[in-house]
Amino acid sequence: MPSSKVHNQLYYALVCLPFLFSLDRERVALALRSRTIALSLVYLALVAVSSAWSGEPRLEHFSKFGFHVVYLFVFFTLTVNLIVRRPLFLQHLYRMILASALVGSAVALAMFYSDVQNWPERFHGFGRLNTTNLSAAMVGTATLVAYLYGIRREPNRPVWSWLSWLTLAIGLAFVAASQSRAQMFAMWSAVGAGALFLRDKRDALVAVGSLSVVAIFLGLVLFALVEPGNLVSRGASYRFEIWGQALDLIRERPMFGYGQNIDRQYTMADGIVITHAHSSYLSSLLRVGVVGTLLLVIVCVNALRWSLTNIREQESFVVPGLIIHALIFMAAEGAKLLSNPREAWLYFWLPVALSAAREIRRRSAPAADFPRPS
Repeated sequence: MPSSKVHNQLYYALVCLPFLFSLDRERVALALRSRTIALSLVYLALVAVSSAWSGEPRLEHFSKFGFHVVYLFVFFTLTVNLIVRRPLFLQHLYRMILASALVGSAVALAMFYSDVQNWPERFHGFGRLNTTNLSAAMVGTATLVAYLYGIRREPNRPVWSWLSWLTLAIGLAFVAASQSRAQMFAMWSAVGAGALFLRDKRDALVAVGSLSVVAIFLGLVLFALVEPGNLVSRGASYRFEIWGQALDLIRERPMFGYGQNIDRQYTMADGIVITHAHSSYLSSLLRVGVVGTLLLVIVCVNALRWSLTNIREQESFVVPGLIIHALIFMAAEGAKLLSNPREAWLYFWLPVALSAAREIRRRSAPAADFPRPS
C-alpha cells in the first residue's frame, strides 16, 4: 500500500469523495448497526481530539486528524455495504489482495537482490530488505489469505489455487527476509488458532511444522550474524528497553495520555535511538491513555467475538485468523491507527470491517434478507 501523496490523493479523488457524494442514510444506518464500527469511530474521534492536550494544539492538527476519521468512516461504510449487499465482493477482494501481494513481494525481493554481487553477500544481507516490519505485516496478511482462503477454500479452482500457492511461497520469503519475528509468530498463531477452533489436523501440522522451520531459521540467522553477547537484545530488537521507558512515561499521564502528536525518542543503553514504541497498545496508551486504550480493547474483543460466531458451521477461519494475526502482531509492532491509507488499514482495520459485516448480518437476520457471500 503506497504511502505517497500521489497515491493518497488518488484514493481521496477516486474512492473517498465519490462515495461521500453518494452516501445516504440507509448506507450509514447499515454500517452503524455494528457496535464494532460505532466503537471504532468513537476511539478514532478520541485520538483525533487528543491533539488538544498534545503540546501546543493547532487548528491544522484537528483538521488533519478529523479528515482521517472521515476517511476511515468511508472505508468502514463502503466495505460493509459491499460485503453485505454484494455476495461476490468478498471473493473478489481476497483475490485482489493475493494478486497485489504476489506482484509487490516479488518486485521488492528482486529490487533488493539486484544490487548483490555474490551468494556470500546475499546470505549476509538476508533479512536486511529495504522494508519495514509494517510491510511484512501487509504481506503476512496476504499470505494468510492465500492459505486460509485460496488453498483451504478454493482447492478446486486451479487458477486461484496456483496463485495462492505462489503468493504463499513468495510471501513467506518476503516475511523471512524482513526477519520480523513478531510477524512470523502472528502468522503461526493465526494458523494454530484455526486448527484448535476447527479441530483441523492439517492446520495443526502446518502450524507445528512452520513454527519449527521459523525457529531453526531464526536461530541460524541470529547466530550467524549477531555476536553472542548481543543475541538477546538483537532478538528482541531492544523492545524490553523501549517498553520500560514507554511505561515510565505512561505512569506520569495514565488516564488520557500525551495526545496524538507526541514525538518521543527512546535512547538505548548502547546509544541507538528508536523513534516508536514497538507496540500498538503501548502507543495507544501513550497517546490516549487508559480511557482510549480501553475503547480499543473493546473494539478488538468485539471484532474477535463476531468473527468467531458460528465458526464451525461456516468452516472458514479467514476473518478470525486475520484478526488474531493483527492482535498478536500489534503487541510487539505497529504504528498509528489513525492515519492516511497506510499498512494498518490492511492488517487491522480491514479485518475489523470484515467482522463488522458478519455482525451486521447476524443482528439483521431475519429482519433483512441479505445475499450471503460466496
